Amino acid sequence: MSLFYTILINILCSIVASFLFLFIVLYSLRPKISISSIISKQKNSFDEGFDFTYAFKIINQSVFSGFDVQLELFSLQQYRVEAKGINNRIKSIPLKISEIKHLPPYVRTKTCNKTSFAPHAVMFRTNENLEEIVKNESKTLQLQITLRHGLTGLSRVYQKDYINLDDIKLGEFRFGNSLEIKVSKNLYN
Repeated sequence: MSLFYTILINILCSIVASFLFLFIVLYSLRPKISISSIISKQKNSFDEGFDFTYAFKIINQSVFSGFDVQLELFSLQQYRVEAKGINNRIKSIPLKISEIKHLPPYVRTKTCNKTSFAPHAVMFRTNENLEEIVKNESKTLQLQITLRHGLTGLSRVYQKDYINLDDIKLGEFRFGNSLEIKVSKNLYN
């Protein structure tokens, strides 16, 4: 009887260890990115007819590449339904580029500064006037990012909400691993 219990305990321990290992591996090998908490309002030097463009910055924080990166920007407008319910009316806002196939792995700040190259930090932009949207108290902006992990192929969806005018700042993103915005002195020139 003790041989039977020993085998049973070994099997149960193996199953528990396998589940723990699988959970840890799958959790740690998901895509990891940082999203700017502030939208950069920049002078538009890309398109004629638009004085300003609005930019979002994402940074791949994983040592593995990201694939099939897709961004979607939405305007959400709340409206009441029945006595206590609130729904969102969703409107898509076009981005100039909304997807890239490959996002390179993380590069340390020291290496970025030495080489002046940060391929893992990417900006996406729109020419829509986002300030007019967030001025309305019933409207918010939502940025959704979907990407796959380079090694495991696991997907992850990130979401960032921008609620009011304080979430938009005049200036340009700093280079590399920074999500800060620096005010450009020649922004209006």
